[in-house]
Amino acid sequence: MAKYKSMLKTHSVGVAGRKRKCYHDDAHSIQKGQLVLEVKDGQYKASFYCTECALHMINQCRERLNEIEDNFRQRN
Repeated sequence: MAKYKSMLKTHSVGVAGRKRKCYHDDAHSIQKGQLVLEVKDGQYKASFYCTECALHMINQCRERLNEIEDNFRQRN
C-alpha cells in the first residue's frame, strides 16, 4: 500500500543560528538562539517565522483542517 501524501509543506522547528527577521512581519526579529519555524518553499528557498507568528499560523491551519474534516464527515 502506498503511503499517504502530506498536506503540509516541509517544515522544521529549530534554533536560530543568527539574527534574522520574521518572514510574516518584518517588525518581528528572531534573535540568535531563539526558536524558529522554518518552512521550505521549494528546493532552495526557506521562510523563517518567529514564535508568535508560528503559533498563529498553526492555529489557522488547525482551524482549516477541522473545517475540511467536518466537510468530509457531513458528506458521509
